[in-house]
Amino acid sequence: MDLRQLRYFLAVAQEGHFGRAANRLHIVQPALSMQIRALEESLGAQLFKRTSRRVELTEAGALFRIEVERTIAQAEHAKLVVQRAARGELGRIRIGFSSGATFAGLLSRHIRWFHARYPKVEMDLREVAVTLQVDDIVAGRLDLGYCPAYGGTFDPRVAVEFVGSWPHLVAISRDHPLAANETIPAKSLINEPVVYLSGAHGYVDLVRRVLGREPEVIYRASSVLTGLTMVAGGLGFALAAQPLSEMRIPGVAYRPLAGFGQQYTLAMLSRADETSGVVNAFLKLVRARSVQRQGAR
Repeated sequence: MDLRQLRYFLAVAQEGHFGRAANRLHIVQPALSMQIRALEESLGAQLFKRTSRRVELTEAGALFRIEVERTIAQAEHAKLVVQRAARGELGRIRIGFSSGATFAGLLSRHIRWFHARYPKVEMDLREVAVTLQVDDIVAGRLDLGYCPAYGGTFDPRVAVEFVGSWPHLVAISRDHPLAANETIPAKSLINEPVVYLSGAHGYVDLVRRVLGREPEVIYRASSVLTGLTMVAGGLGFALAAQPLSEMRIPGVAYRPLAGFGQQYTLAMLSRADETSGVVNAFLKLVRARSVQRQGAR
């Protein structure tokens, strides 16, 4: 018993005639009769009472018709679900992000675009450390990641797209003498203690490039909020992307970093061999809308 036989049965039941049902199905009548007989044999029950003028359902056939209609409807629903999932209209997408992605506003913008287009897709967002995002994407625990690209290389199994860049700032205590300056030269930070807002290897290298040497005193923060609290307490300075200045922490001043040309770049990560219709729909939409915004400038 297969769906084709069920559709043949339903056509005969609806038409009440083998000839008309065969014409509707675009097959010859003997082939239709053979399929119905095969169906009856597989079920071990007679489904139709045949006369010279008309075909009528038996009691078993009438009950079977109810089940067949349900089965075909469910099969069509399953087909529709699969097709919609392949187009990215249904499913779930898991996105990991660092703090910088939140304050830059790009992640929220991308989510807004996608949700407006695909409102039935479930979105699971979680803050994930930069050092873990690549591993989680490769392992299938995340579908997308938003994290800073400090100039290092990524796992070749991960596709990397750069979605925005901003100048670096110096986050420093408002009581620090350097906070009185409109800008802070990189060379003036050489002997200052450093608060690491991120444990990522790229962030550590960034600090080294800014200072031109290995920092003498280092404080490692478990989160950006913790790190900025340490900065406010006067333990040291931190390097931050410009969007992070939206995070108003009492006692913290943000000043442009002078004498250092490299910018903070935000990357969107995904699997290089992605097959999920939902994830690919998200990537396609972000790329298309980003191109539109760039063209409008």
